[in-house]
Amino acid sequence: MKMLWNLGVNYAATTPLWYTLTEDQKYCHTGHRKEIHWLHLLEWKTLGIDKKSPNHAMKYDGRYRSFLKADKAHEKPNKPSHLQYPGFYHKFQLGTVQDYISYYQRVWEHVKHEYASVGDFSNTNAMMRESYMREIRDQILDAFDLKITIIFRDPVRRLYSQNHYYDFDSPDPLSWYGKIYRKWASVFGEERICPIVMEEFWDGQVDLLEDFLGIKIDTIHPNCFAGDFKRHEYLADQWIDGDPKPLTPEHYQRLYKNMEDVYKDFEDTFGYIPKQWG
Repeated sequence: MKMLWNLGVNYAATTPLWYTLTEDQKYCHTGHRKEIHWLHLLEWKTLGIDKKSPNHAMKYDGRYRSFLKADKAHEKPNKPSHLQYPGFYHKFQLGTVQDYISYYQRVWEHVKHEYASVGDFSNTNAMMRESYMREIRDQILDAFDLKITIIFRDPVRRLYSQNHYYDFDSPDPLSWYGKIYRKWASVFGEERICPIVMEEFWDGQVDLLEDFLGIKIDTIHPNCFAGDFKRHEYLADQWIDGDPKPLTPEHYQRLYKNMEDVYKDFEDTFGYIPKQWG
């Protein structure tokens, strides 16, 4: 069974990428939602962090409880068409990695005649601890023919969006694209991972992902972050605080000074800086 993990990062057009590969290309199906955050929850429980950070744990416990009602998820009127598979929504448990695997096996049985793969687009996976990744690695690879994508966006613009168009003084952990890539490559191998630069992909540079997945991408979903400043259906997360506040060159440069090490780390890892960044 093929599995596609997209690790994030958030505010880098993960939702338009999800629509591209699920709705537009019919490549993968992610079950009853785009992001289930299942592995993140299991990691926290394994490490006991859910007891140390009860507020954070409560948030993910709420998601767990919503899973138990997943058999009714298909009834929501705003569900994307590819999620409307009432036959496989069912009550299930979230206690182990094997439960995670069993869920996607159930999904696969319902979609394998229409899709090439199942998928998990949970952005929280990017920050999984390397020790936990190594702990679950063999079990995951025994169950899945795993491919991993991770999409990057100009770090200043991504963090500006994440902060809902307010300034920031320093990078957050998700800004360190090079570090995230190196961590995942060290555990699962570079051959399983395809890094995507958002601005390049929406400029039409799709060859890398086509070759990686073995598909032809003939439709790319709209993406507000790629200069298409229109309100698109199902992209409400790109318009959290209304219309984006523009970044002037002077404003961008001021924020860039707080992020120079992030750009250097990216260049050291991938050998270049995308021409669309800046």
